[in-house]
Amino acid sequence: MIVYNSHGRWNTVAWIRQLEVNERGNDFYVPTIFDECLCIWVTFDPVKAYEYDIPGDSDYFYHSLPLLEKQRIALEHITSFMVEPYHILLNYDGDGGFLLIDLSQSNG
Repeated sequence: MIVYNSHGRWNTVAWIRQLEVNERGNDFYVPTIFDECLCIWVTFDPVKAYEYDIPGDSDYFYHSLPLLEKQRIALEHITSFMVEPYHILLNYDGDGGFLLIDLSQSNG
């Protein structure tokens, strides 16, 4: 299975928790046992991943394109990852995103 991200930067679960809870006021339901694992927000939809990085109403040209053209543009500008057996997907964000946690990598 392939998932997509707008920027390709990994951080620890603890760092993401700090950002989501303390700075954004969001709920975050990932057990602290994963805090030192590296993770990244992903989505199954390349267009959605690309749109995370552009303001919703600022790119009128892009938003007026047919879906296939949006997909072509998105795939040129985003990062894709293959979900491997040592990955888990947690913490659905309600907007099509999941936290991809890499159990093989840890900062601890």
